[in-house]
Amino acid sequence: PVPYEVTAGWIRLVGDRLLQARTRVEIERETLQAFGDSTAFDQQRGELWLFHGARVLDQADDTLDVRGDSIRMRAPGDVLETLDAFGRARLRSAELDLQAPRVTLLFRDDEVVRLIAVRPVGEAGGAPTDGAAADSADVPPQPVGRAEAFELRGDSIDADAPGGSLERVVAVGRAVGESTARDSLNTPTTPEIVRRDWVRGDTVIVTFLPPDSAGGTKPADAAPTPAGAAPGDAGADTAGEGRSQARIESLWAKGNARSLYRTQPRDTVGLAPGMLDVNHVEGDEIRLFMKDGEVERMEVENAVGIYLQPVRRRVVPPDSARARPDTTARPDTARRPRGGPGGGR
Repeated sequence: PVPYEVTAGWIRLVGDRLLQARTRVEIERETLQAFGDSTAFDQQRGELWLFHGARVLDQADDTLDVRGDSIRMRAPGDVLETLDAFGRARLRSAELDLQAPRVTLLFRDDEVVRLIAVRPVGEAGGAPTDGAAADSADVPPQPVGRAEAFELRGDSIDADAPGGSLERVVAVGRAVGESTARDSLNTPTTPEIVRRDWVRGDTVIVTFLPPDSAGGTKPADAAPTPAGAAPGDAGADTAGEGRSQARIESLWAKGNARSLYRTQPRDTVGLAPGMLDVNHVEGDEIRLFMKDGEVERMEVENAVGIYLQPVRRRVVPPDSARARPDTTARPDTARRPRGGPGGGR
């Protein structure tokens, strides 16, 4: 087995099976680095726990950075199978930034092949796992995933990454996808309701182009975390540096599907700055096919929609163009009768 190197303020061995440590714990194993305030490692079960500000870095190829209130790693037979981050969990990789109350990574041959993010709920009524009768303010937030200027939210997010490359992300339950790729269309006067392109549905599926067609380059090797750097220390973030992000190929909304997409008016005469044409459509299913970050084609099943254009202001000609009296015309010299009605005296 590959040995673990553990550094901490306090270390305790319980027989030949259990290791416990606390106070600025640092663990190294080949390309893997782990941090936490305390740890427990069950060698027989191949299970490692990190507690309080837990963090795991893997810099084998693409930098992987996982954080949480606690982290559990399972490696039975010295083969890494799963990594679970609990409570304020966050994953940052070369292609995806994922935040949720719980994030799970599945490995095959030491590579991440699947990512799962969920909001913990009770068995009945969607209550938190502690069973407390919490109001809406206490309900954990929806998982959020970000990739290529696109944000995806849902009650659960499931990402496939065969061969270590992001292929498909599925959001289920009140799913919303928003694009920030065209924020340059906005001005300070753009109405808030149309500042983003978005797609919604019971389920939203995002597919990505293969790496060889994405036009990117392999991320640069990330520098190792400085010795003694705590999980939250400034300068310790390395995930995503020099990375090329995956490019979206298509979006598919299923069930109560809706979409809003904005375009610049062809003729801007008479329009206030920041005014946009807006296409809003609803249907059973909506498919958006992307090219270079913009919608190339749309397919809608049982479509109902509207196309909105901004109201144009009446164009008033500038002062220099207004009509002026003709000064070359001959003046009227005809005599007019004096006095009021009825003529003169």
